[in-house]
Amino acid sequence: MDWLFLVLACSLIAAGANVLDKRLMSGVVHPFVCVASFAVVGLPVGLVGGLLLPAIPPTTALLGCLGGVAFVFAAWVYYTLLAQAAVSWVSLLLRLTAVHTLIGGTVFLGDQLTARQLLAFAVLVASSVLLTLRRAATGESRVPRAAWRMVGVTLLLAADNLLRAYVSRTAGFWQGQVWEDWGTIAGVVGIGAWLLWRRQPVWRTADRPTWGVLVGEQTLRFLTGLAPAWAVAAGVPVGLISALNGLNPLWVWLLALVLLHERTDRRDGLRKGLCICATLVGVGLLL
Repeated sequence: MDWLFLVLACSLIAAGANVLDKRLMSGVVHPFVCVASFAVVGLPVGLVGGLLLPAIPPTTALLGCLGGVAFVFAAWVYYTLLAQAAVSWVSLLLRLTAVHTLIGGTVFLGDQLTARQLLAFAVLVASSVLLTLRRAATGESRVPRAAWRMVGVTLLLAADNLLRAYVSRTAGFWQGQVWEDWGTIAGVVGIGAWLLWRRQPVWRTADRPTWGVLVGEQTLRFLTGLAPAWAVAAGVPVGLISALNGLNPLWVWLLALVLLHERTDRRDGLRKGLCICATLVGVGLLL
């Protein structure tokens, strides 16, 4: 069960980076700048991997690249929706990624979960949904129209999870990482060319400190993503890893409570306390 502790530790570290972003990020940054930071970090990995790793079948490499492209477009839509500040259910719908990944892993990768693992999956997903659930504001539709675009985001993220898992299991752990990075770079170049054609002022929205924060965050994301990717490459069901990664909002809330002294009312505190208990139960089922 070494993979479980590694995944949980990496999730906690990534949540810490998100809490720091609340302090460091300021102003309005164009969504493309956020997406481009993924390519900035992925380019050195892709170049070094391309030089040092052995060649793999073109079809396998193409599938890895398609996973990276899917991730970029998912991130693009995600950041665009956040920039519009019109989606209160983004975090909630993002939890669907774990469900889509579980179904896809069973159908396309042949992953099989035991009854105990299925129960753990259900508990972990339910706890993350409960954590991100919000009451609709007065006059607001139950599910905002823009939130439905998040369903497409979750499908793209699930596709990335499945394609990377396939390449990692058939060609090797680092091959999955490298070819996903090349797909990420290709996707960023494609979106950037489209924005350039439309003459949108992208780069003016981010100064040097902001770029530093973004690149630092994506570097940390890359490092903390290695443990889950290694676990998937070793045969751990990809849907289970996706469910564990969905606990990030819980860690963010706990760290914000401790480090940023964020306040919460009694009802909200009780709900989040139940989430913590459910999370402990889900993790306990995997031990």
